[in-house]
Amino acid sequence: MADPELIALTSSDFPLIQNIARYYEYDMSRYCGHLPGWEFPLDGKYETLILEKNLKRYFQDKQRYPFLIRVAAHPAGFAMINKIGTTAEVDWNMGEFFVLATYQRRKIGQFIAKKIFQEYQGVWEVAVIPENIGALKFWHKIILEYTEGAFTQELKTLNHPEPHQMRVFRFETPSKQHINKAKLIVDFNPSKDEDAFIQEQLFSYETKKLIKETPTHFSVFLKTKEGKILGGALVWMHTESIYVQAIWIEPTLRGQGLGAKLLQKAENEALKKGCRYATLDSNYQAVGFYQRQGYKILGEIPNYIFSHSKIYLRKELNQYEKSQ
Repeated sequence: MADPELIALTSSDFPLIQNIARYYEYDMSRYCGHLPGWEFPLDGKYETLILEKNLKRYFQDKQRYPFLIRVAAHPAGFAMINKIGTTAEVDWNMGEFFVLATYQRRKIGQFIAKKIFQEYQGVWEVAVIPENIGALKFWHKIILEYTEGAFTQELKTLNHPEPHQMRVFRFETPSKQHINKAKLIVDFNPSKDEDAFIQEQLFSYETKKLIKETPTHFSVFLKTKEGKILGGALVWMHTESIYVQAIWIEPTLRGQGLGAKLLQKAENEALKKGCRYATLDSNYQAVGFYQRQGYKILGEIPNYIFSHSKIYLRKELNQYEKSQ
């Protein structure tokens, strides 16, 4: 079975949650039936109870966040989190959480709950109706495992939607705990491993969250028969473009068109892989060279270093291909 998915919802998705909520409200009526407003509707439909009105707020209030739980492209439940706790220091509160009966006892709820805690770091509260013994055991087990026992729980009277007692679990996510104990350190002599770690973590985040791809690194070298490097270009290839990180030519060989040949070789390789653009950044001394190779200036950061600017350029490779 594929991992369950957590899908952020918009106002257009409310009808779906409205349909799922009927099963949720039916389940919750076992524990809330004694509360005012939970009487079984005269028309036989769970559509007018307090719970559904509360769910609708998650599609209207900026402090509330609705999610669909999905398994193999099918709705399996929902999770509703908000930033409204019993005290001001609370960052996140698990407002509503429901897994449809057919998906229960398959560790789907456990997977999604921990995923939410991991993605939304901070001080958390999870409030559970004391009569709901199954939910109490579920949340106690998950929070105990996730925090390794570093949590509190107490019985509190909450006023929404009507005054009633709730068992409130509170804990800090591990990252939040580390932040509280961490120190800011300025290091003018960082190790290569420390710098590499930051770059690797940033690359990993961008790959997973933003880029959704793994770029390919390649180099183009100018070498003698003996293998001595006389020049080279360092390049990163993405789905639609390449980024030319650096070009270097042995100083005694400059002015002979070798830099242009290195760049053209890299661009040709990019075209073979279906790339449409080449991008790079440079200083004012080399801008003329890149412009002669067909690059156009996109932007400039003045006084980037020692009053010199950093200039960003791009070239449309399709135009280059047609000219060959």
